[in-house]
Amino acid sequence: MQTMSTVLIGDEALLAECGAQLLARGHVIKAVATRNARLTDWAREHGIVVLQPGSGLAAQLGGMDFDWLLNIAGLNVLGADVLALPHKGAVNFHDGPLPRYAGLNAPVWALIRGEATHGVSWHKITSGVDEGAVLVQKRFRIDPDETALTINAKCFVAGSESFVDVIDALEQGAEGQPQDLSQRTLCKRDDRPEHAGFLDFSRSSAELERLVRALDHGPYWNPLTTPKIRLGAQVVCVSTAQIVEANGAPGEVLAVDTDSVTVACARGALMCTGLLCQQGLPVAPDTEITKGAMVPLPDPGCDQALARVVNGEGVWRSALHAMTSAPWPAGMASVSTPLVAVGQAKASMVAGFAVALGEQLGLRSFDLRYVTAEMASHLDILSGWVPLRIDLDVADLVASIENQLALAARAPGFARDIAARDPQLGVLNPPPIAVCDGGDAPDAGLVLDLRASVVRHDPASLSPAAAVAFVAGMAANSNGEVVGAEPIDTAQAYDRICIHHAFEAQTARTPDAAALSYEGQSLNYAELNARANRVAHVLIEMGVGPDTPVALCVRRGPGLLIGALGILKAGGAYVPMDPSYPADRLAHFLNDSEAPVVVTEHALLDVLPAHQAEVLQLDTDIRLATASEANPESGATPDALAYLIYTSGSTGLPKGVMVEHGNVANFFAGMDDRISHNPPGVWLAVTSLSFDISVLELFWTLARGFKVVL
Repeated sequence: MQTMSTVLIGDEALLAECGAQLLARGHVIKAVATRNARLTDWAREHGIVVLQPGSGLAAQLGGMDFDWLLNIAGLNVLGADVLALPHKGAVNFHDGPLPRYAGLNAPVWALIRGEATHGVSWHKITSGVDEGAVLVQKRFRIDPDETALTINAKCFVAGSESFVDVIDALEQGAEGQPQDLSQRTLCKRDDRPEHAGFLDFSRSSAELERLVRALDHGPYWNPLTTPKIRLGAQVVCVSTAQIVEANGAPGEVLAVDTDSVTVACARGALMCTGLLCQQGLPVAPDTEITKGAMVPLPDPGCDQALARVVNGEGVWRSALHAMTSAPWPAGMASVSTPLVAVGQAKASMVAGFAVALGEQLGLRSFDLRYVTAEMASHLDILSGWVPLRIDLDVADLVASIENQLALAARAPGFARDIAARDPQLGVLNPPPIAVCDGGDAPDAGLVLDLRASVVRHDPASLSPAAAVAFVAGMAANSNGEVVGAEPIDTAQAYDRICIHHAFEAQTARTPDAAALSYEGQSLNYAELNARANRVAHVLIEMGVGPDTPVALCVRRGPGLLIGALGILKAGGAYVPMDPSYPADRLAHFLNDSEAPVVVTEHALLDVLPAHQAEVLQLDTDIRLATASEANPESGATPDALAYLIYTSGSTGLPKGVMVEHGNVANFFAGMDDRISHNPPGVWLAVTSLSFDISVLELFWTLARGFKVVL
């Protein structure tokens, strides 16, 4: 067998499954292009270069010599520049049987159309979407209770199981079976079920129940739409449905309670359960409709309305995930202040507004609500607004705003059920500060009206004089070029001391205050300090001093803090070694840092990689029982190392980053300006010691008198 060299592209777990099979067969993976953090970790653990998929992929692959390009559940269409790089060709994994279901979301469409079987295909990539010769195809049965979630899971299993045949085909140089394109059906990205997902009760209960299952993606992102019904004035999403033996006029409510509503269909009836508003929150149907009422037929204009916005859904969804609304009291009485000497270009007016707003609020980045006249239709299923991101540190603020306004013109809004389809979004509240271009935002507290050339505002939060000054600031900044032009002096004096000295000073102030809580265990400041001092004195006896790296491999619990503080008090720099990490990564940490000592626990001795370092077991070492509880004098200064932490790296191997006590003291001073700590409170510490935000959670808190709940 001749060894094949490959490059893999994809963002789903199937890539790692197939990659493992390639490696097990002795083949080489030269690079993985992915946006998935877990796949990035998998690749780097195997010493594989990680690249970013998308438009710049060809340049990243330039100069790389490889046989096959394998697109495994990657959704980007690969350009000719990328496809020209592999010597032998490119192969794509498709989650549907070709040629019957080409394109996207094949499992959903197969369910909607009542197919009895489905399958996956591995085919060669050509210039046409999913048109290349099929190397391997594996089919499976669609069971009566299948959902999009379960079909996708079956596709994953089928893809993994059939990949062994794909490797065989590639090794043998198989040409594959050409497709009969006369049988082809192409499912496009922006295709949606008819009626925007509204259930049409003039159809049979079997059809509608199948549609509900087809749109059930479980806890994962639903890229299409939700099945919906209109209960009274509210549009409600249907999570699950069950066919029941009952009759009535199509659309008639036959039964309703707090959990379900049963509606008559053309044949049979459908009991709809798991009802949610379009924000994803539960709805009690008996508060919305009564028995005997009629659920209306779908609005024939829904399809056209939804089609206007679906082309921008990916961008709007990303923007909603990142949205941080600029704060302002909303929903009060409104007065207007005319604009004076402000540039007429929309983007320039918005830029001036944003700069003045940033100065008013002390913010550099925030989101506004953007509303146009085109967004005012079908507000029952469309948002009526989009987020407008303002970043006052971009090179060209006006251009950034122009691009967003252009997108809003192409895709005027997003589907309101996006929150129900993406559980990670949560409830979406439009920002209270709005920019209106023909549309209206009556509930906003501050509005820039582009058509009327006025700023509308709540007089209780912006006085007439302040409003005039605000508008004058808009005029001065309407070109967006003065943002950040004046240098700001941020220097300030701070206490440049070691982490452990700051903790010791706090201990002297509040020795009896609660310092640490973990499950049923708790320590006050004096107790935590004493136990850390014992560790420090033993480490000093073992030769630890300033700048000595000391590996810390301890389970989450009091020992984590006691060990870390003990290392710092001895003058050493702790090297976090999370025991849940893979063995090869822990070995790299230990070997690369050259730590002469490992602080650990007896139960973790088998977790540690082979090493020559001395070991201090926090739970069994008898030297700790007799060690001094006094603060040690290690000779460490603010210029000494505090910790050596390993990044995820970009070349396959994590890199060690060295941080000094003085750096941490500077960070602490910055946190003092941002986080209230007088009086100190209780801090829930959730971050692994392997990520340096833990320095805030564990050491800034203990240097300021907090109780840390680990």
